[in-house]
Amino acid sequence: MSNLTDAEFADKTGANVPADQTGRQLYHEDGEGRRLNNAQNVNWVTAGKMLPVKNQGGCGSCWAFAAASAMEGVQAIKNGSKIRLSEQEGVDCVAKSHGCGGGWMSHYWEWTKDNNGAQSNEDYPYEA
Repeated sequence: MSNLTDAEFADKTGANVPADQTGRQLYHEDGEGRRLNNAQNVNWVTAGKMLPVKNQGGCGSCWAFAAASAMEGVQAIKNGSKIRLSEQEGVDCVAKSHGCGGGWMSHYWEWTKDNNGAQSNEDYPYEA
């Protein structure tokens, strides 16, 4: 699924992709700056680049968990760091989304870009 454009993903899953998010083709890097044509060439879990699975509880914050996990993975791939980022910050601060009522990963990423990054979970723990 990660190799699909947002429009292709929406077509296959029925997801409602925001209009400003369509048309991007994704690619993957191997951690050393080389682009991969096929994401199956690297398993980031077995490569030790992903943190353990987390539990969002009864809050509809899957969007914040997915966004934070993706950013954690990129950081681990790029520089080897394994810092758990704050999903709660996304739930509380990303005005374009709806906290525990749902949201979009892209809104959290946009928010972190505009606000100089995300807090760690240690500094801003998850409470749902």
